[in-house]
Amino acid sequence: MLTVIIAILGFAIDRVAKVLTQIYVKPVHSITVIEGIFSFTYVENRGAAHGILQGQRWFLIGITLIIAALLIVFLIKNYSRAPLMLRVAGGMILGGAFGNLFDRIFYGYVVDMLQVTFIDYPVFNPADNLLVFGVIVLGVYILFFDKEFFVDKKKDKNNSNGEK
Repeated sequence: MLTVIIAILGFAIDRVAKVLTQIYVKPVHSITVIEGIFSFTYVENRGAAHGILQGQRWFLIGITLIIAALLIVFLIKNYSRAPLMLRVAGGMILGGAFGNLFDRIFYGYVVDMLQVTFIDYPVFNPADNLLVFGVIVLGVYILFFDKEFFVDKKKDKNNSNGEK
């Protein structure tokens, strides 16, 4: 249930931010919040992260649907034994994926608006942050916490008995 709540909340925050951006920022293109540090800047991203795969809308929609479906199946099958970190990571990844997927399906591009101006970095949105932080949480969990969670217990038992 926690995963679903995080995904829905993340999606909702992303949608609200994008709608507000289209209403208030799009007409003026950019609003400086802290000079030289942060601005809200309206961008229509027709690619993926950092603008790669420009114009590949249907490919990006397909990949997103496949990865989201695989993650949902994994979480459903393993939810009762999945630790909190995996549930949180899954919710963040799904919330971010569905946030950007919504834009690609209904607009043909993803609305980006968050711009850090003290470095040369692409404009991004809340869904992008959810995806990045969700993958970081997943990676930290896999690397440092429970390496056994992803091991096939049946294969592992057979190998410990000398079978192949």
